[in-house]
Amino acid sequence: MRIGLDVRKMYDSGIGTYVRNLLTHLPALAGDDDNFVLIASPAQRERAIAEFPNPRFQWFTSAAGKYSIAELTSIARQAGEAGVD
Repeated sequence: MRIGLDVRKMYDSGIGTYVRNLLTHLPALAGDDDNFVLIASPAQRERAIAEFPNPRFQWFTSAAGKYSIAELTSIARQAGEAGVD
């Protein structure tokens, strides 16, 4: 299964702590055939790849603003193109 996560708030406080913990622990809890499609902001991508190296993670970027109308369409489109289940 391809599991998609919008991780653009990963370096914010509060929800960011939750997202970082998901990235740390979710792969160990997922099935052997599960992979993750992660959508980060362009500014976060390189830092996130270095901080959370995992061959099961496939990183994408989205420049859509947080809580914007654009994120409703662009994130969904990217997830579809990436084959997220």
